[in-house]
Amino acid sequence: MNPVLVSLWYIMGLWPLVYCMLLLPTGRSSKNKVPVWPFLVMSFFGGAYALIPYFVLWRPPPPVADKEETERWPLKILESKITAVTLILGGVVLTINAGLAGEGAWKEFFQYFRESKFVDTCYLY
Repeated sequence: MNPVLVSLWYIMGLWPLVYCMLLLPTGRSSKNKVPVWPFLVMSFFGGAYALIPYFVLWRPPPPVADKEETERWPLKILESKITAVTLILGGVVLTINAGLAGEGAWKEFFQYFRESKFVDTCYLY
């Protein structure tokens, strides 16, 4: 398996976690009855495209969160510095893995990129 493709594929898996870290704390709006969590779950399967309907329905600005609300399970983990550092380190490790893959792997990746609509769509958009 091409290490460049594998690294880029895994990096794409980090994006939904970044969306969760950003949207769960700010996605609570008293004016809006649309919950954010179904769109975040769909983003694991549909990427950022699954978040578009939420952004259409969302009415910012969100209310200020009280201390008790930020101590709950999903927000406590997603707003943790450990989660942020883990995601950054994961992205850096995967980027280094792709960078050190070698000339042959990169040539193969660019061949896939030119010939496969799937690879082109996944990594371009």
